[in-house]
Amino acid sequence: MGAAIFLAYDDGMANYALSFGIDGSGNAIVKAPTSISVVSGHPIGVGNELVVPGSGYHVYSLVYDPVAGSADLFVDGVEVVSDYAGLAASAPRVGFGAADSQATGQGNWSQVSFTVLPEPGTALLLAAGLAGLALRRRAARSA
Repeated sequence: MGAAIFLAYDDGMANYALSFGIDGSGNAIVKAPTSISVVSGHPIGVGNELVVPGSGYHVYSLVYDPVAGSADLFVDGVEVVSDYAGLAASAPRVGFGAADSQATGQGNWSQVSFTVLPEPGTALLLAAGLAGLALRRRAARSA
């Protein structure tokens, strides 16, 4: 498979890179530089490749979990790769573009978005702070 496009997210500790291409039958192929844990029921290709059956457009979501230090890949809303550990990285970055100069074909990006979700500890600290403020206000009213 010649990889037409790639997507990479580095959190400063690990690099979560995926490249995308098409096999001879027109199926989408997703390739990782390291081993991937494919969720049951999804076909695996050669090495670290995941076969996504069917031609046409697909929606890919790489969801990073900072607590677990891994990422999950969803294709068309269905989890297909879990606990992707990635490779060692030295600096935070996001990248996407052409993956292989030998590949033929093209990649079409209709939307690239990033959503930062607070870590559970941050959300808990915020909730505790708000609860503390509410209790302090209630105590000030009754005094």
